[in-house]
Amino acid sequence: MNPFLQLEKHQTRFRQLMREMNIQMSFQAYVAFVHPEFTLYGAAPRPDLLLPTVLPNHLRELDKMHERLTNYQEKVMKRLFETTLPETPHENIPKYTFESLEKGIFCAQ
Repeated sequence: MNPFLQLEKHQTRFRQLMREMNIQMSFQAYVAFVHPEFTLYGAAPRPDLLLPTVLPNHLRELDKMHERLTNYQEKVMKRLFETTLPETPHENIPKYTFESLEKGIFCAQ
């Protein structure tokens, strides 16, 4: 699935949650690829795309621009941490062990 479509979907859900909780606050969302050997070929530059090579600088910039949280921000953070969201299908991953998996190459014929 396209990570930017996922980002858009989750931004919409988060805005809805904030509206339901009467929280007035802006936020920025990004697609971040963190694996140091990841390469994305042919992608147009996007301000919401963070590749491994720009992550350290991006995090340093975030550190510089933010000061101590206000009381309001701390209350919002606490309320968000206490909120339980419905499970997504990706959280229902079956339990398994490596040993229980069938090994080998499989052919559909």
